[in-house]
Amino acid sequence: MSASIHKTELAYRVVDAVVRGDFGTFMSLFSVNGRVWRNFDNREISLKDNLPILKRISANCRLLYEEVRIFETKSGWIQLHDLRAIYADGSECRVPSCQVFRLGADGKIARLEEYLDGAQLMALGTTPAGVA
Repeated sequence: MSASIHKTELAYRVVDAVVRGDFGTFMSLFSVNGRVWRNFDNREISLKDNLPILKRISANCRLLYEEVRIFETKSGWIQLHDLRAIYADGSECRVPSCQVFRLGADGKIARLEEYLDGAQLMALGTTPAGVA
């Protein structure tokens, strides 16, 4: 399998795991010491520390990734998408996002950089100040 196919496949596996709420698979796609950096608070945290945030958001709504665009880079890929949340009452929220993924020597995701509007996180069930 070419590196290009591997990156694209890995990108879609991340999306699928989040949409299905399969956090075990999500975690398995990252290196053991995977890191997440967020533009809205300029903090880098461990993937382990980021997982409760993702779980909290997922518990509040059904998440969908729409208009996913993947641009491969030498060290991983850049992903643009709209994260759409659908709530039990039928209301919706859409958060445009850019994510930069960097792979480690093990072929797994070593670093994820998230670029999104922190104010929009409030509609997803969390706030920038409460994301740590």
